[in-house]
Amino acid sequence: MNISKSKYMKGLQCPKLLWTICNAAESVPEADAGTQALFDEGTAVGVLAQSLFPDGVLVDRDEGFGKMLGKTRSLLAERKPIFEASLSADGLYAQSDILNPVEDSKWDIVEVKMSTGVKPQHVQDVAFQRHCYECAGVPVRNCYLMHINNQYVRRGELDAHELLVSVNITEPVATESVGIADRIAEMHRLIGLQECPTVAMGSHCSNPYGCPLIGQCQAEATKAVEQNSSPAAPTGELEYNAEGIRNFLNQLVYPLYLLDFETFMRAIPPFDESWPYMKTPFQFSLHIVERLDAEPAHHSWLWDGSGDPRSLMLVKLRELIGDRGSVLAYFKSFEEGRIRESSNAFPEHLAWVQSLMPRMVDLIVPFRSHIVSHPAQNGSNSLKAVLPAITGTGYEDLEIQEGGTASAEFLRCIYGNLTAEENAKIRRNLEEYCGRDTIAMLYLLRKLESLTD
Repeated sequence: MNISKSKYMKGLQCPKLLWTICNAAESVPEADAGTQALFDEGTAVGVLAQSLFPDGVLVDRDEGFGKMLGKTRSLLAERKPIFEASLSADGLYAQSDILNPVEDSKWDIVEVKMSTGVKPQHVQDVAFQRHCYECAGVPVRNCYLMHINNQYVRRGELDAHELLVSVNITEPVATESVGIADRIAEMHRLIGLQECPTVAMGSHCSNPYGCPLIGQCQAEATKAVEQNSSPAAPTGELEYNAEGIRNFLNQLVYPLYLLDFETFMRAIPPFDESWPYMKTPFQFSLHIVERLDAEPAHHSWLWDGSGDPRSLMLVKLRELIGDRGSVLAYFKSFEEGRIRESSNAFPEHLAWVQSLMPRMVDLIVPFRSHIVSHPAQNGSNSLKAVLPAITGTGYEDLEIQEGGTASAEFLRCIYGNLTAEENAKIRRNLEEYCGRDTIAMLYLLRKLESLTD
């Protein structure tokens, strides 16, 4: 079996993962929505990088392994930049994002990453490529890592030359290449084992990449613990300071506006006055509370993909939030940051935003300052930990249960090839999830009020 650069990287991270990928691939879970969104984003960055080499020729992956190797060999003779150059030798296989011809019949490897800098795993990745290519008889002069410039701000048409920067990593690649043949030989031996090697869980389970087997390994570890002992549940009761709770509640001005945003991030800035990995709001939920014991009014907004969501969000919020009343968020700096960034891009809203900021109240304060706490929080003050510990309610009944999944699912709606039915279902799930975040704040406020009786 050929060792590709992806298998090589998995082998460096975990021998068990490499063996499973090669010998029991059917047991590896498919990429979840979040992981797939990252793959899609990486593909988009790669295509943008190709535009910087106008004479380049793509080796189409759909042509099959043999034809890809043959086409690459023919393109080597033409001395043009090659995208996805595919070469195999000595039980190795590698595809380079960009293989660029230089003097003396040599080539430069240009690896494209959606990160904002060079990381150790990038050097390992390119070291494998260079080793494979040189085994295949393709001389390499220099190695480059092309990554996202996080200082770039889009104004008008996207400027790929400014968004993407290249770093010469030839020297660290040479250092990393020492002993690479031995590491590859060990991986070939490992793949040939009859049984999967046993590897204890550790930091490698999520570093440098999230492992698709982590769920299986956690289940195995939990089972082993349960066989030897009964896990101890957090013990203790709710602890609170009634006076501290009253002081917090007394600062609130009714009506209350309970606000929560969901955001997405793109490596390639999609809007003017946006930058790489900017947290762009695509959804909000707003519960308006006249009295804690009254039924709240609920309003939600979910971007449909047209226009700039930041402007649309601000317009909608201005329609819904009155001139008086506290605006609550859980960890309010997140909501405040998105509102401020959006108004900077659309200065016609600046005066309103400046008037809104003093009205913002952070509902995390009673929990972060331990005015209210419960052992079941396990030391966390996140809403996902506090809500079930304090009120007994949670997110288990929802299709979407956390923000990362919400962002990935939304990107599937906007940029994926979904049916109308699939799109509508995801949008319903998104509204349910974001709405749970704001009704959760009402549940917490009611609980706090009850503790002061």
